[in-house]
Amino acid sequence: MTWVTLASKIDVPKEMKDFRPISMVESVYKVILKILVLRMKNVMSFLVGEVQYAFIQDRQILDGALIASETVSWLKKSKKSGVIVKLDFKKSYDTVRWSFLDHVLKIMGFSDIWRKWINEMLNTVAMSIIVNRSPIEPFAMERGLRQGDPILLFLFILVAEVLN
Repeated sequence: MTWVTLASKIDVPKEMKDFRPISMVESVYKVILKILVLRMKNVMSFLVGEVQYAFIQDRQILDGALIASETVSWLKKSKKSGVIVKLDFKKSYDTVRWSFLDHVLKIMGFSDIWRKWINEMLNTVAMSIIVNRSPIEPFAMERGLRQGDPILLFLFILVAEVLN
């Protein structure tokens, strides 16, 4: 069971976007998740391209910004034209379809057992929103990745990798 409450991002929230969901997860889930994360962390650099710097072991996130800056400088000096695009994946975690994620894992060579563990992790978690300090009736998620789970960060990177 995962309980979710909303924390305000600003002093006087007026819209839903002014809140951040905070999840509280059971201990057994966290232990299993930690094992999966430790194993997955060691293979991520082999699964994603060299231009992916965020959250990949032995890569520095600032290297991406440095390369972009150097590219712009090179284009200016060489008087060549070019385009640099920066994308903001708004609500990106919320829109990931689990069937697509499973397909990505399959084409990237994840074993059936790994894919089963990931699918079970996604499909078996019940959510309950805390309203006025009391949880409402639990419900199941149907798509999306919960922000804050380390393994889901890796899974999102893999989904984004196929768009590269």
